Amino acid sequence: MIKKPIKKIKYPFSYSEFKKIYSKVPRIGIELLIKTPNGVLLTLRKTRDWNGMWHLPGSTLYHSESILSCINRVARDELGVKVKMKKFLGYIEYLSEEKREKNFGTTVGLLFMCSIVSGKLRGSDQAEEIKFFKQLPKNTISKHQSFIKNTLSKNS
Repeated sequence: MIKKPIKKIKYPFSYSEFKKIYSKVPRIGIELLIKTPNGVLLTLRKTRDWNGMWHLPGSTLYHSESILSCINRVARDELGVKVKMKKFLGYIEYLSEEKREKNFGTTVGLLFMCSIVSGKLRGSDQAEEIKFFKQLPKNTISKHQSFIKNTLSKNS
């Protein structure tokens, strides 16, 4: 399990600006599925949403940012590594977020299979704990748990 060092991520706007924008329109999230012989890489959330839950690393796709740039940013900022995007795996609709986050809005997550090509894993202010799992823990975000199981069974 990786716990330190932590990188403070710089965001393009404040949390209140983020909430104001995404309570009115759906947002696009980019999520990475990284699997090695050690298992699937998950990070333990430390933010308001999904705090204490294991999840796939990911982020909001920023205005004018390409999907590939976002994949690289997520890998660099949240994990401290460089990745190679292998393929698009599908999407997850987080329609229950609106109720869960008190009218915050919803997200559509685009998921990509990636492999680590360089760097040393380290945490961030989003998630300081990083771990590879051969069996997913019970406190994994349920949508991620279902997606990972379905994807890995198809690609085995």
